[in-house]
Amino acid sequence: MLNNRFTRSVSIVLVLVLTLTYVLSSKEVAAASVSAGRAAYYAGMQTDLMTFEKSLLDFEGDLTVSGSLSGDAGFESPLKPNTPIGSLAVELSLNYNLLKQSYENKDFVQFKKNTNDTIRLIEDYNRLILEELDENEKTLKKLNNKKATKKNEEFRAQVTSKISEFKKSLEELKQISEGIDDFDEPETARIEAILKEVESSFFGEQPENPIGNELPHRNVSNEPKVVSTGGEAAAFYISGIEEGDYEELPIEPQSEDLAETDETRLNLEIKELAESLDSVVDMYEYVRNNIDFEPYYGSRKGASGALAQKSGNDYDQASLLIAMLRYKNIPARYVRGLAEIDIDKAMEWAQAETPEAAAKILAAAGIPVTTIVSGGKIIAVCMEHVWVEAYVPYGRYRGTQNEGEKIWVPLDPSFKEYERVEGITTIEDVIEVDRDSISDAVEIVDEETEKVSSVDIELYEDLIDDAVERLQEYIVNNNLEDRTYLEVFGGSRIATREIELLPLSLPYKTRGGKQRFSKVSEEYSDMVSFRVYGQDAFGLNFTGPRDFNVKYKAVDLFNKKVTLSYEPATQGDANIIKEYGDIFSAPPYLVEMVPVLKIDGETVAKGKPIGLGYRQQFEIGMKSAGQSEELVKNDVIAGSFYNVGFNYQKISAYELDSISSKLGGIEYTEDKIYSDEQLGEILNFIAKAYFAELGFMDELLAENMNVSSVRQLSQCITGVRANVNYLFMAPVELTGGGLYIDVDRNVYSVVSRNGNKDASRNYMILSGIMGSALEHSIWEQATGVEAVSTIKVMEIAQEQDIPIYTLSKVDFAEKRDKLNLSDSVMEEISNAINSGKIVIAASEEIQLGDWNGAGYIVMDPHTGAAGYMISGGIAGGASS
Repeated sequence: MLNNRFTRSVSIVLVLVLTLTYVLSSKEVAAASVSAGRAAYYAGMQTDLMTFEKSLLDFEGDLTVSGSLSGDAGFESPLKPNTPIGSLAVELSLNYNLLKQSYENKDFVQFKKNTNDTIRLIEDYNRLILEELDENEKTLKKLNNKKATKKNEEFRAQVTSKISEFKKSLEELKQISEGIDDFDEPETARIEAILKEVESSFFGEQPENPIGNELPHRNVSNEPKVVSTGGEAAAFYISGIEEGDYEELPIEPQSEDLAETDETRLNLEIKELAESLDSVVDMYEYVRNNIDFEPYYGSRKGASGALAQKSGNDYDQASLLIAMLRYKNIPARYVRGLAEIDIDKAMEWAQAETPEAAAKILAAAGIPVTTIVSGGKIIAVCMEHVWVEAYVPYGRYRGTQNEGEKIWVPLDPSFKEYERVEGITTIEDVIEVDRDSISDAVEIVDEETEKVSSVDIELYEDLIDDAVERLQEYIVNNNLEDRTYLEVFGGSRIATREIELLPLSLPYKTRGGKQRFSKVSEEYSDMVSFRVYGQDAFGLNFTGPRDFNVKYKAVDLFNKKVTLSYEPATQGDANIIKEYGDIFSAPPYLVEMVPVLKIDGETVAKGKPIGLGYRQQFEIGMKSAGQSEELVKNDVIAGSFYNVGFNYQKISAYELDSISSKLGGIEYTEDKIYSDEQLGEILNFIAKAYFAELGFMDELLAENMNVSSVRQLSQCITGVRANVNYLFMAPVELTGGGLYIDVDRNVYSVVSRNGNKDASRNYMILSGIMGSALEHSIWEQATGVEAVSTIKVMEIAQEQDIPIYTLSKVDFAEKRDKLNLSDSVMEEISNAINSGKIVIAASEEIQLGDWNGAGYIVMDPHTGAAGYMISGGIAGGASS
């Protein structure tokens, strides 16, 4: 069972993995096959983020940062009011909380004092509020804005009425308390009733965004089907290859076979590469020898993504080859069919140690795969697969003098062998921590069903307390600082082949029908959609039709900046904001905004008007090829600024260099920092940097734990969330904002390469811990400002001797009273436990800078899937 040594154990695990990152030189790490792009990230980050930090601090001198794995991390500014109405909102909330606290503590004397103090506060501010509203009226008349003038009068009537009602309740509390001597008398029941009425009518606890049924950090691994007789029968078990999927193409090449499509769109890098390669053989050889195979299903990255990341599946590697062929005016098309692959070749391709593992690795991320079994042993896998046909004079590429007629030649650049590179040593030998020992941290109460009762990270401490010191000593004592990861610890790489002639056929058998097509349909593509709807001043009651609903192929968003921001709804609204100075000075109850979705700075959708400071729902639909759409929901605030960052499997040096060059070319100005051109680029860089660091650590962890880890299309939001001051649950002032990261969807397909049943669960637990810690670390690296995340909350709780509890259905009832957390957080914890999860929670809220809140982990201990949460329903990190 976990106790408050939990976070020290977590820290040791994190330091261990981070050490594997930092002990090797940044230059050589960049060359290591496990970390494309890491060095570029660090090379550019240190210079660009000096400008980044200065710009942020110039923009808002007291930003806070928070983050969560759908929790959050980042920093925020304290709620410093600028107006009498804003000041009343803040002070009234503080006074009411003191009043409620004195009642709960049964401090009768303090209760009477707090009641009188709150009455005087209202009386003191009443005149100032009316004067502020009178000044608003003068300003609006000068602007000749009749609509806003009417809003001002409506607000005057509402706030006057609410103040009168609230004061009446306070007067009744005062009258009751003056007639009694203690809370033990019968009149106390009426006091409690009044406080409940006041709570529901004037204040209330702002609801948390629920975590939902799907945990944001999870392992989704499909299983292969099995057929035990012969190869022909396998086709029956694999869905998707049907004559109606694509219209059959004619034998003669068509104009579409030379056309540029979403997947084969040319950029400068693809053109330059194609120009450097002289022949079809050279182009085929390049993709085959340089682009790593990743076993996911359908089109995701396209040609540009496969080249940038030097990796991709069958679709994306085919797109890269087709793009170069078409650029050289060589007709090329896709072919989709069933490939029957001997199990020995499949094991080599999947880098698996057993036949069962090979089939599982190929099937895990959605590829339809069937194992063919004979004599009780797997002899082959039959899988849906895509390759290329190029229309070329075959004789020229077979070494004959006569070119001969042109024919369609099949080419599969994604099917390749891998070779194992032996390192000087292994990580296990250096740090003396084996994988079986890590499994001991999971308590299994039923060996037959493998039901897990708890995850005891405390046990990690004894195993790896001195692992970091051993590793550092080994690297330094053996003068290995300039060696690559592969040289030191070993690993896998593509077994390159020099190809002189085009192959006569594919390197495997094909079964059943084949579909030929010139472009990839949406059905076989990863898709992303964006929707905004509803509005609520204080809560999460979002109803009504979608303001907009736009859909894109994932390939169309690769290396693109996607932002959601807010603009004045009308010229009249813009004039009000200009007159007051900015959105943080303009009264929210006078202004309306519209949500604006932009892709690379271009507006692609706008929503309906919404009050400044109001909340609404932002939905991101994520659909992997062959699977149903998953909706990621975030409540967003009108006046805030959001960037949506995507992870297509890894983040390449090309992507980071692209953003870095844009950041370097920006001249930061105070009047433009809160814009798509400046703030949008900064937030996009943080999202990419986060996924780049996490990807590198995940690769190290996967190598160490001997698992295949393929990420599905994943997503996070980085943003500046405006802080809103509420008076009687209505927005009355925006006061700066907080930088944060919220990792909504971080989905893997993880399979052990040797059949170790615990490996994928252990990988997911450790990867989740690293991801949560990185959510505050990425902001601290970027800005130098202390940030908060779930793991940071746990660390602070440990330092302050605040108990950390592991909660499950077995003991939640007896431990519930030990948690001093908000009602909304307790509701989320209760819902998670009732759904069969365990929850690891710090028992009290934590103060870090100007941030105050709770941190807890919702985990499925059987799989390691989890949500690393902090207050606000965010899975990520924020600044403090």
